Amino acid sequence: MRWRRVLAAVVALVGGTSAILMSPVFSSRIIECLIGQRPEAEYVRLLGSLLAVYAVEPLFTFAYVRAMVGPARYCSPRRRIQLKTKNVGSECIGLLDIARARARAHHII
Repeated sequence: MRWRRVLAAVVALVGGTSAILMSPVFSSRIIECLIGQRPEAEYVRLLGSLLAVYAVEPLFTFAYVRAMVGPARYCSPRRRIQLKTKNVGSECIGLLDIARARARAHHII
């Protein structure tokens, strides 16, 4: 059963990767049609191909995530995520204040 999930994940990964890598190719060919280097008869076919690539890529991504995570975890309710540091904002403000004071001491600002 596990090998089926791994096989499905590999197929979805290859399909999604190829879809992502084909989108710039179709885009550049559409631009070539628009500037006149390619015949305009190819424009509709290339535009349809680009739209198909954009439509299929999220489906491959969903299939990959579902195969990797599994249906049991995918359907379970989300767990609450708690931050380990509660005062991240005050720490950042303190560091920026120290950096500003050092810059003023060296007459940078």
